[in-house]
Order: sequence, then C-alpha cells, then structure tokens
Amino acid sequence: MLSSLMILDLHINFVDGARIHPFFSSVLHGIMMEHINTEYATKLHESTLHPYRQYVFHDAKQDTTIWRVIGLNQEAIINILEPLFHLPEQVFVRQQQKYLQITDRIIYDETSYDFLYEIFLEAPTSTVKSVNLDFITSASFKSQGEYIPFPDTSRFFKGLLRRWNTFSTNYPIKGDDLADSLASLFKVCDYHLKFSPYRIERVQIPAFKGHYTLRPNTKHPLFPIAMLLLAYGEFAGMGIKTSLGMGAYRLTVTHLDSE
Repeated sequence: MLSSLMILDLHINFVDGARIHPFFSSVLHGIMMEHINTEYATKLHESTLHPYRQYVFHDAKQDTTIWRVIGLNQEAIINILEPLFHLPEQVFVRQQQKYLQITDRIIYDETSYDFLYEIFLEAPTSTVKSVNLDFITSASFKSQGEYIPFPDTSRFFKGLLRRWNTFSTNYPIKGDDLADSLASLFKVCDYHLKFSPYRIERVQIPAFKGHYTLRPNTKHPLFPIAMLLLAYGEFAGMGIKTSLGMGAYRLTVTHLDSE
C-alpha cells in the first residue's frame, strides 16, 4: 500500500524546561517552512487549501509534548514529513532565543484514501450508537468574515468533503447539498464545550474546545460516507487554521454491543 496519508509525531521539549503551549504551533509552522524545499514552501504559501496540518498537544500517558505533523497527500509526505523526520536533535527557535529538543520521532499512522474508502464502505455500521468528537485543540469556523466559535455539523462535513475531494485521487464524494444531507443523519446527544480562543501571533481567534457527542441514523445509506469523513477528519482536521494548530480532534465510536 502506497501511503497518501501519514502522521509524524515529534516528541519535543525546550532544553531549559520551559512549557510548550498549543499556541506554539504557529512558531513550529515557521520552523517547518525553514526546513523544507524553498520552491515547495512558495507553492504552499500560494495555495488556499494546504495538503498538511500540524498541531501541538500534551500526551498525558507518555507525559510528553508532541508536535504532530500530518501529510494529506504523497507530495506533502515527501516534501514536509520526510525533512522533518530528519531534523537535528536540537533546533534553535529565534522567537524564544532558545533551543527546542527532539527526543523521539515516530510514524504514528499511515494509510491511503483508497484503503479508508473501501474499509468504511464495507464495514458494518448498524451497531453504532454514538460518535464522540473530542477536540484536543481549539476549533472554529468562519462565514462571511465572521468567526463561528461553536460546533456546526453541516460545516463539519462541508470542510471534510472539500479536503477529501481536493486530495483524494480515485474516490470523489460529491452530490447536491451532500454536507447538509450528511449532517441531518446526526442529533446532538451530549456535549461539554468551553470557549477557548486561539492565539496566532497577536491575533486571538474565537474558538471552542471539548467533547461533542452525536447519535446517528445508522440505517440511512449515506451513513457509511459520514463515518468515512469523520474518520478522515482525524487526519485532515476540522474548521479553520488547521495548518497552524487548530481543529484537531479524536474520534471515538460507541457500539450498542459494547454496553
């Protein structure tokens, strides 16, 4: 299987022990751009939808801070993830005037669009009771120049469809008002959200964070497509500024037979 989706985890810390905040993703984005091919970096700056995303989070189980970088096509994997995998053990951060240390580097996951599509369209879905989106970095949406700092299932699917259809080569997912149709399959059954603005340099973006649980209509023929896209979202992210650290979530599925 030729990977077209890949997650690279770099375990990082400051040599002086200073805390690394999720807002640090915007600084790491600059470091990433410094270490990739100049022509490819220029191409990324000119694009409106980026074939990568990255964010920072603290892994409590491992008690470590992880810089996670995700390639959404083969070109991004070759031109971004491969150079980052071979970064030196210490990288100088000009903004903080200190050294960032990379203590480990792991290919956390890799797959392909074809594999995801085939698995989810063939997988049994009738036992799905609920799906939980646990936003581990702040998320937000934007419409007509205004930020929307709360979940909107239709916007979830519009963004995921756009990314999937941009970067997948063999399996386009299209249809009239498809995002709204997919959103209509879900009803909110639980949530625990908080207002969590995200800072990029001197700008604070209104955003939310927390968990958001949906109960689906599993009998609808579009439900496998909805599950495929929500799983894809763990790679592609949700909402705006995903290349600067926003919109990361973990998907958890509860089945009827798991109770």
